[in-house]
Amino acid sequence: MGGAEWLGSGEAGCMPAVPSCAESNGGCDVHSNCTDTVAGPECGPCARGYHGSGRTSCRDTDACFWQPCFPGVPCTDLPPPTERAGFTCGHCPEGYVGDGIVCTLCALQLHLDATANSQKTVYRAYSNKLRGTIGISNQSCVNNQGVVFQWSGASSTGDLMLLTAERNQANTLLLTIPKHSFELNTAYLLQLRARFRGNPQ
Repeated sequence: MGGAEWLGSGEAGCMPAVPSCAESNGGCDVHSNCTDTVAGPECGPCARGYHGSGRTSCRDTDACFWQPCFPGVPCTDLPPPTERAGFTCGHCPEGYVGDGIVCTLCALQLHLDATANSQKTVYRAYSNKLRGTIGISNQSCVNNQGVVFQWSGASSTGDLMLLTAERNQANTLLLTIPKHSFELNTAYLLQLRARFRGNPQ
């Protein structure tokens, strides 16, 4: 009969054997699900972390192909199957903090606007601003090297000054000393500093 496989007793009749998923995954790729149907095995899609037709081949998907990490951060493709995104990112660049996918600048690179220049008069009726040349993210943040960047303000009497962070229409982040924050005839010190975080042990 041409070498085809047949089932039956030979007396009542013979029927061609229908392939089964139990044999060689029904001819489907080993990384594809096989389902037995009346017409024979049916190949499903490739498993998570693979791409292809399921019947012909399932290939490992390179999760780093689309460069999901922050620019300059190395990406490592994980072997499937994996419950996560299929990749891991390295550490954020120096001066940044984050998970490697999103990295936020953690540095204080500032210059003074004219109204806040120490060589000029500061007026109580105006908001005085510090403009970040690259950016300021938090009042206190720690980068991957363990350096804490902080900003603060205080009067000559030791009273703390309120500083708020806000963005202007040009999306420049500003540290603002609100109106009427200054007392008359009082000297103020605005302190920008970076220090190494202490070891809690």
